[in-house]
Amino acid sequence: MALLDGSVEPEAIHRADQSAIENSCNLNVETAVSVDYSSKARKLVLQGGEALFTVAHNKRRPFTVTAGAVTVTATGTRFDVARRENRISVALIEGSVVVRTGNGPTVRLRPGQQWRSSDARMSVRTVKADAVTAWTQGRVIFDDARLTDALAEINRYGGKLIVLDAARRISGSFEAGDTDNFVTAVTTFLPLRQSWTHLIAQDRTHEKK
Repeated sequence: MALLDGSVEPEAIHRADQSAIENSCNLNVETAVSVDYSSKARKLVLQGGEALFTVAHNKRRPFTVTAGAVTVTATGTRFDVARRENRISVALIEGSVVVRTGNGPTVRLRPGQQWRSSDARMSVRTVKADAVTAWTQGRVIFDDARLTDALAEINRYGGKLIVLDAARRISGSFEAGDTDNFVTAVTTFLPLRQSWTHLIAQDRTHEKK
């Protein structure tokens, strides 16, 4: 078994069977994937972070990715798995995957669908492939995302912390790690204020300790 650790830049590791793992780690978060390849199976465990998988079809050696209590089985496909704190998501770009959980129903995704689990609640929604894979190009794309979720994602890439007291939503494409431009954008188009420490708030300015 091998352990693959992510770096601050997307990293691609190609296997002999022409499958690939693209894994990345933001500045504040590590991505770790353990790999167990044998003649009968290809098993990976996403311990944390996010990985984009491109899988060669092989009936004799099924390809599975486990993230917590979630197991994804893929056949000749391209998909993204993210594990962040209490949230797990599986987005299908091409092909077909089956998502299984310990206590939930089995779900077969179609291209352009994303399965999500958060606080024991599961859902399937439609997503855009370029938004899901934008991180491999050094960008993050939000489509009607909660601003608190967007800030959490921006904070993973940037060296500056952003704190928010507001229930807002946001859509847009941003360069990963460019916290300054993100803060400028949200404070320009939303009723938010910016402090010199780059912490933003609706009603008051927070100071970073």
